[in-house]
Amino acid sequence: MVYSRSEARWLPAVFGIDGIGMKESDLYLPLKRFLESQNYEVKGEVHDCDALAVRGKETPVVVELKLSLNLDVVLQAVERLSLTPKVYIGIPKQCKILNRRRRHIIKLLRMLGLGLVVIDLDQETSSVKVLIDPGEYRPRKSKHRQERLLGEFIKRVGDPSSLWQTTPR
Repeated sequence: MVYSRSEARWLPAVFGIDGIGMKESDLYLPLKRFLESQNYEVKGEVHDCDALAVRGKETPVVVELKLSLNLDVVLQAVERLSLTPKVYIGIPKQCKILNRRRRHIIKLLRMLGLGLVVIDLDQETSSVKVLIDPGEYRPRKSKHRQERLLGEFIKRVGDPSSLWQTTPR
């Protein structure tokens, strides 16, 4: 389908990407090549997983491919954690939400134990970059921030917030 310039302006907002006419299946081949270069055997659409990669007797790797990062793909990836601890979400490099909220997204995915793969679909040199690997989340403790929090709690008298007060009905 061909779109005029005026029609094409709103399409990225609808799809959450800069690439017009892109499909999830466009992400599979560059990902497959990337994983095969690391000696994985890769197959698509195995037991509802977009991509499944196996190397010897290692734990299998699952990659869920989406055009935009949203709650649905995060929930889908969390569900895949029951199959293997090595679960990645694969999205195009042009994904707008990643470019706007990168730090927060990476923190969330780390907390959930998920990995993130970014796929650049440049016509001549498509590439794949792993931003984070799946693993156990170990947050850094901030003693200073905790002390400030508890210090403010101690200084307050009563509960000044009217938002949390309930009135009898």
